[in-house]
Amino acid sequence: MRLGTKSANLKAALFPMKLRFPLLSAIAAVALISVPPQALQAKSDAEQICVSVGRLLEEGHYTHQQLNAEMSQKFLRNYLELLDFSHLFFTQKDVDALTAKYGTALADDVLLGNLKPAYEIYDLYQKRVDERVAIPMAEGSQSLNAAAAAAVVLFECVRRRRAATTQASK
Repeated sequence: MRLGTKSANLKAALFPMKLRFPLLSAIAAVALISVPPQALQAKSDAEQICVSVGRLLEEGHYTHQQLNAEMSQKFLRNYLELLDFSHLFFTQKDVDALTAKYGTALADDVLLGNLKPAYEIYDLYQKRVDERVAIPMAEGSQSLNAAAAAAVVLFECVRRRRAATTQASK
């Protein structure tokens, strides 16, 4: 108990009650000023998860993967393969453009929690799927019932097969 009393007396002697609040306020103000504004902004859960996964790969994984240009290329290649595993939707031009834009910087985006590249790539994928899978409809019609839609899809499949066999036989 004696130590508690001495430490309390020491604390009171060094920082009288009148000075404690202003001193703590000044320390907090200096700390807030020295932190960059970006760090003060709350990140979304997905961005925080992105940063955590990047740090875990670098520091916590048994291989201690360095997130560099080589890993960026692996990330991009795996993401494109995950989205378009059958290579039906992305064109080679799309893949080349995405590789040029994100091929070396994707790992940095992971460490910063920047999800913009992932969303942009997915938006392009969604656009390509919509272009490829769109059902042609007569002008003025709002929708097709299931039977009509199935008939259109089957017709298109047969037409493409015939075109492919015709080209193969030439």
